[in-house]
Amino acid sequence: MAQTLRQASPWASGVGLADRIPDRPADWSLLTAQFSHVTPENCMKPAALRQTDKAWNFEQADKFVSFANSKDLKVVGHCLVWAKDDRTPAWFYQDGAAPATKEVLLARMKSYIDTVVGRYKGKISSWDVVNEALDDGKAELRESGWTRAAGEDFIALAFEYAHAADPSAMLIYNDYNNELDGKREKMLGLLARLKARNTPLHAVGLQGHYELDRVPYEALEKTLIALRGIGMKVVVSELDIDVIPRGRWWADGNKHRAEMAKINPYVDGCPPEVLARQAEQYAQLFRLFRKYGDVIDRVSFWNLHDGQSWLNDFPWKRVNHPLLFDRQGKPKPAYDAVVKELVVKAEPAQAIEKAHAEIWKRFVDEHGIVRDYVGELPTPEDCRLGKPNAIGWWSPIENGPMFTGMYLNAMVERARRSGAAADKEQARKLSRGLLKCASVSDVPGFVARGVGSDGKCHYPLSSDDQMHPWFLGMHAYLLSDIPSTEERNVLVAKVREVAESLEGYGWKVPCDGAFKGDFRGGFKGEHFRDVVRYLYLLRATHEMTGDGVWLERYRKALTEKPAKSAETRQEICALGCPRDLEFIPHIEKGQLWIYVGSQAGLAKLAAAETDPVVKAVYLKGLEVNAQFALPAVATHAQFDNADQKIFGSADWRAVYTTWFPQVTQADAQRLSETGDMKKRGTRKHYESTWMRNPLAAAAIVALAGDESGRASILKAVGSYDYARINMAEFFFAECAYYALPPLK
Repeated sequence: MAQTLRQASPWASGVGLADRIPDRPADWSLLTAQFSHVTPENCMKPAALRQTDKAWNFEQADKFVSFANSKDLKVVGHCLVWAKDDRTPAWFYQDGAAPATKEVLLARMKSYIDTVVGRYKGKISSWDVVNEALDDGKAELRESGWTRAAGEDFIALAFEYAHAADPSAMLIYNDYNNELDGKREKMLGLLARLKARNTPLHAVGLQGHYELDRVPYEALEKTLIALRGIGMKVVVSELDIDVIPRGRWWADGNKHRAEMAKINPYVDGCPPEVLARQAEQYAQLFRLFRKYGDVIDRVSFWNLHDGQSWLNDFPWKRVNHPLLFDRQGKPKPAYDAVVKELVVKAEPAQAIEKAHAEIWKRFVDEHGIVRDYVGELPTPEDCRLGKPNAIGWWSPIENGPMFTGMYLNAMVERARRSGAAADKEQARKLSRGLLKCASVSDVPGFVARGVGSDGKCHYPLSSDDQMHPWFLGMHAYLLSDIPSTEERNVLVAKVREVAESLEGYGWKVPCDGAFKGDFRGGFKGEHFRDVVRYLYLLRATHEMTGDGVWLERYRKALTEKPAKSAETRQEICALGCPRDLEFIPHIEKGQLWIYVGSQAGLAKLAAAETDPVVKAVYLKGLEVNAQFALPAVATHAQFDNADQKIFGSADWRAVYTTWFPQVTQADAQRLSETGDMKKRGTRKHYESTWMRNPLAAAAIVALAGDESGRASILKAVGSYDYARINMAEFFFAECAYYALPPLK
């Protein structure tokens, strides 16, 4: 079955709409099938909402928002401040007979933004906060009443006021021609100044009003590269390709306007050859968008179909054909070309960029901790009582240190390869997330699974599965060139504190809260996982702290036999994860994800080891694990990107309604086994089986360090539409990709 734009787009698929769409039911089916985001064309502009200082007019805007919300369409508010005098109601600029002072103008702007954004808080997902402030000539900013009174300050303050009014909304600076040489540099300068002020600006809008045969592909690519380099998201906010050239309308002092106003060549329809050129140019445009898919957050067309395009009236009246749907709402060749381009399977590198963008867009929280999925955070009361259970299983903060630590290990390598400041900053944020997890308890050595709604509440039961990756991420970060001296000192002190606490506990993992004094898991057991992780923790602690005692403990532990084992730890390392099959049956079918950290630790042990005999043991274990996991990589083919199974897990309160006090860990385990399986749905299990397990297998194979599995790994990481996956566990794709040796 052919996919729609909404289904095929790896980013949000948007459209600008006539304000009266609620009264046009004939358009609704096209709209809801093809688009997920809607921008009102006029009814939310200042001139529509507040033409005078005497009254507000919210009638049409309220209808638009109510309609969109009822149709599962996200609204883009357009726009709060339009930095043009002919688009700003005159009363904004006046204070009686005199021009408004800076203080008066900014106070009016704040009041306006507070009122409008506050009215639609939770109902509008993003705002074009400032529109078209850059100058087309030599000046940096367009001259207007805003700049005359307030200089550049009004821009930063508009974003600050909007963020205060709705902290959850995406805030956008929107402009036209800002991808072109000259204006691009003005935009980048403005963004740098706003960043220096810590302005809450989340994306840049490139309007994208193009003309046939004049689409500026090269300039656009330069702009996308530049915005990627500073970590700025892009929305293509008002896209169309005009088939009737209009550039001369403004040329030579406007002297061609009378002549051009008579041009109307396609009254009876657009010729097939013109439609074919338009289709190819749209396809080339979307090919470019796909190339920089990690940067693109949304692509919005300006109007639903040709019959409703603003270009039928601007800059003169003519019958125009600039969009993907004709005047009857039927798909044009351009539509087919765009969808064909969108469904082309991404190259592995592009797929990884998309996975990366999705992880940072949806799963890395403000503290730098990777959440399991997007859902309501547990409250302090939930954490205290143990809801849904005291382990924190099935909540969005179940696996914070586990996911963050393994992901940071990959991000350090990404930053090393790219050298990009944005990549280094992301690695730094993840390290702070790990530090946060180890700093919210009064129990020495406790590492929380994540933090809840107040930024510090947490479940009382941690585990060895959380602790080992915590060290893995810290180790990778501290051995890189990213941390400052001050950062390094703080992190090393925390590592030393946690390691010394674990040593004091006999390498058992402590709990806190109502379970203080209990332990959940440890590292001195006889299983392969236990052995590798224990050796790694000792060696890594030595490398991070420089304390020789840890190296001595590591050397001693190598030749020891764990309780219940006939082999030494060194010997067990060569046997790999198949040794654990009696302990965890069918590892290869669903539990490979808990062995990725072990494989990563084993790889680091092999890299650091100078004794050739011990090094050979580690390399043997890596190879055994890779061969064991390799068949599971191919099971990615079982995953259907169009699958529609229910992911009810996000509403964990509705799924896990049973609760009882949990005095023991066994109580917590028993409570975790309750739940309404019908409400939970099967999507989580589906993703775990056919996404998490194959990608974890790919990571295990890649971490072995040889080339034999490269083709299988790249095929796997390139097979998923990451925008449609609910669980954060696809970060294993990046773990796999950045573990592969770089191509020479």
